[in-house]
Amino acid sequence: KASNTKALIEKLKSIAKNVALEDPKHPLINMCDDTVKKIVKELNNSETKIKSVENEIKSTSEYQMLVNKCIEEFRQKFQKLPYY
Repeated sequence: KASNTKALIEKLKSIAKNVALEDPKHPLINMCDDTVKKIVKELNNSETKIKSVENEIKSTSEYQMLVNKCIEEFRQKFQKLPYY
């Protein structure tokens, strides 16, 4: 998907460049530039969301390991208790 997006960005830049050669004030140039900016912004937002989810997964995993450790310690202590 990233390669498709990169290709799209390059295509938009190429269109803007070619149009600028013919008519430097053509509105299509700004449209292409704006679209590229929007795509890059969305990509950055997506990367931020991915990092957030990765951090959430990591913290959940660390929490689960801590819970497992507590359970194991409890079991070991419980086994040592005398039965009445």
